[in-house]
Amino acid sequence: MNNNLIRMTFLIGFFLIFYVSCQRKGDNSDQVLIKEMVNQILEARSTNTLIQPISKTNENLSLDKAYEIQIRLSKELSKSYGPIAGYKLGYSDSSSLKKNNISIPAYGPIFKNQIKKSGESVPASDFLNFSIENEIVFTIAKKIDQKLSSMDELVSFIKSVHIGFDMSEGIFDGPTTIVDFVANGAGSKYFVLSEGLDPVKTDIADITLSVMFNESAIYKGTSKNVLGNPWFALREVANDLVERGYPLKAGDVIFSGKVAPAYIMQSDKAEGRYKGIAGSFTDIHVLVK
Repeated sequence: MNNNLIRMTFLIGFFLIFYVSCQRKGDNSDQVLIKEMVNQILEARSTNTLIQPISKTNENLSLDKAYEIQIRLSKELSKSYGPIAGYKLGYSDSSSLKKNNISIPAYGPIFKNQIKKSGESVPASDFLNFSIENEIVFTIAKKIDQKLSSMDELVSFIKSVHIGFDMSEGIFDGPTTIVDFVANGAGSKYFVLSEGLDPVKTDIADITLSVMFNESAIYKGTSKNVLGNPWFALREVANDLVERGYPLKAGDVIFSGKVAPAYIMQSDKAEGRYKGIAGSFTDIHVLVK
């Protein structure tokens, strides 16, 4: 082996070692950041303390990294909230997809202990800032472990459709972005479902959903605002979860996304009775006290 070849081999080896070292340092730095963000969110949730949006304190945080934070956070939250029992969709209207340069809605986990029955009550003190939406909800009949291309395929995996309250607690102090939504696992506190209807016989493409607060109308929107039809949003997210290795399973509930901007108020003013109404669905009720 001549001297030039030896020198070239040495240089290549040196740069490979340097590159791998830098990659490891970058990976370690990312893991430290993720751990810090998870701890901040957990502390805010447990102490009812507002924190700065993650998108503000970490302006270059990517959506993929936000999902990594969500996964780590979910493992911690499941210790008190129970196992993951479905997903909440957000940014599920066409304008939000375009604005955020994404092709499918964002999503975060729903935990078993967050799901309440219609007619139950929840403490106002559990919320920092209170918000409520009425959405189209799906219950999964069997595991979706393959990507689906047609709506006919998708319907066969659905047990029932519902309307449901998505009630969020709002831990961020200031305007938020999709990164905050994803990292905080959608940030919802409680979910309330109506009785289920047959997905084949129930038209959900364009129905009006409303919320009444102490008999006053506070929320109203149409289901077509969810990608033109909530079924489309469900299919896109179901396929993405298959790709990520977290397929939807039997019994999971999927909140398909807001039909209108959430109704928001300070938690100390949120006490009262809320009723959700939509088409042929049974009304849903929850008391915040």
